[in-house]
Amino acid sequence: MQLYSPKQVAAAIGVSEASLKRWCDRGLLEVHRTVGGHRRITKQEVLHFVRRSKYDLVAPEILGLSKGRSAHSAGSLPSMDTVMDLLVRGDEQTLRVMMTEYYTSGAPLERLFDDILAPAFHEIGSAWARGDLEVYQERLSGVICMRALVALSNLIRPAPAQAELSLGAGLTEDPYQLANVMVEVLLRERGWHSQTLGTNLPGETLAKAIETRKPRLFWLSVSTIADEARFQRDCALIWAACRATGCWLAIGGRGFTEPVREHIRYTVFCDTLKHLLNFLESHGPPNTRKHTNANPVD
Repeated sequence: MQLYSPKQVAAAIGVSEASLKRWCDRGLLEVHRTVGGHRRITKQEVLHFVRRSKYDLVAPEILGLSKGRSAHSAGSLPSMDTVMDLLVRGDEQTLRVMMTEYYTSGAPLERLFDDILAPAFHEIGSAWARGDLEVYQERLSGVICMRALVALSNLIRPAPAQAELSLGAGLTEDPYQLANVMVEVLLRERGWHSQTLGTNLPGETLAKAIETRKPRLFWLSVSTIADEARFQRDCALIWAACRATGCWLAIGGRGFTEPVREHIRYTVFCDTLKHLLNFLESHGPPNTRKHTNANPVD
């Protein structure tokens, strides 16, 4: 785990070392102490603070982040065309920089995921189906976006030990991973212990995971349904496990259409990630409610 001194963190966000130390002592940043009693701060904690304050990263390279700027203004929502271009060209570095800048600005991740990434991949899939893109471009887009999301997840402060657990997955013959990873990242940012179990999994094993690990929330991403009868059986098993353990079942995805929903029991249908957050903010534990800015004053 990389740790930084107050002097380094102060330089990274453009404030005095004395101010930074006062914020640490006031509990605005979580600190680790060396054997000699010196304050040390993780990168994730610094970014958590920046994201919820009026301060910016003026020297991100101090924290090992790229100093280069992406083409859009930090914090502004990039256009879908811009993101599509990065994806199909395989420009992973620029995509990572863009996502990091967006995250540290304090902008809501659900907007990036709902309004840009999800529609971009829908359009990429349509373009491949029309023959406008090669299959390697469609696959490469998924690979680099997955890596960028994992890199983004690694910038998020770990949830406290007492935080609620959320699990999610995709069922048999539903291989699409990106939606699950976006949910995982979003919930981690909101303070959950969040983990996707994978895709193309049978209902029996997902029910067993719920019974064994007892999450507060289980999400099911439905991109496609190959066998509707099997899908209904799998969902029934998952619902029974959720009912037995007091777990919420959230289901969403392009494949979870209204005719399909008529035969399935669940806690909440989420057409977007924002819908999921709305549910959690009104029904969930305190750690899922909206954060307020720190805005410390000297």
